[in-house]
Amino acid sequence: MGRRAESYLQKWREDNRWNWPAFLFGGYWLLYRGMYLYLLLYLVASSLVMNIAGPLLFSNSGGTFSGGMVVTVLTVYLAIKIGLAITANRLYLHQAKRKINVLYQRYPSDPVTREDKIVLAGETSLYIPIALAVLPLLVALVFGAFTYLHYYKQVQTEIEQLQE
Repeated sequence: MGRRAESYLQKWREDNRWNWPAFLFGGYWLLYRGMYLYLLLYLVASSLVMNIAGPLLFSNSGGTFSGGMVVTVLTVYLAIKIGLAITANRLYLHQAKRKINVLYQRYPSDPVTREDKIVLAGETSLYIPIALAVLPLLVALVFGAFTYLHYYKQVQTEIEQLQE
């Protein structure tokens, strides 16, 4: 849980059902919290819903997009994000309890090591979400640079041929 441990403990005591960071950042929040299995489930569910809802709406409209279709797909996506925001605190509590139980089983007679491992298991990481957010930008930059160079060479070749 890291620095926000007390905040989450308070939310769990109050049974707070809404998590703004999970709503706003979605899968990145799951990555930040180290909830990789839940991230996989979130991505699969999102992909299935979007890849099923989109084509169904598209095929029923005669192959053209309409404003209503876009609104419907965005509403479905919003519903997925709301579902994550509502369940995020419970998912996080479940993961924390599971990790703690595993560490209690692994270190039953060594409370000092167990407590140290619990603290380590609860830490968060910004590196993975930032890397996954920056990675598509880097790929786009590299792809763009290669595309630019390719077309630049073609234009240069055309100019040289015209000058001859």
